[in-house]
Amino acid sequence: MMPRLAALASLAVLAACASGPQRPPQAERRECSKAPVQLTNASNQAVEQLYLGAPGAWGRDLLAGNELAPRAVLNLPRPGEGRFNLRLVWVNGRAAEFPNLDGCITTRVELGDTGMRAQ
Repeated sequence: MMPRLAALASLAVLAACASGPQRPPQAERRECSKAPVQLTNASNQAVEQLYLGAPGAWGRDLLAGNELAPRAVLNLPRPGEGRFNLRLVWVNGRAAEFPNLDGCITTRVELGDTGMRAQ
């Protein structure tokens, strides 16, 4: 019975080696995209303020006196590696915040009447 157990253990080790080295998920996530983050206003209200900043800071208003109309799309500059926060204010005064987005993997943000969704 012992030789059989040793043979099974050897097969398990060989199978693990045959699959090749595994990259940790963290290493894959750090390959940041250079493309802008696509922001879509899928709500029924225009957005009058939009802030993009590092954690703990909102940054400057990217709309700077302009409005993002319903169904409009805006390409945001990618903030680079690390986390970022997004805050917006609709013309009716309602605000929404989306903290802690990953600057490497977030490619799209959709604003809805009930909040935001990131992909």
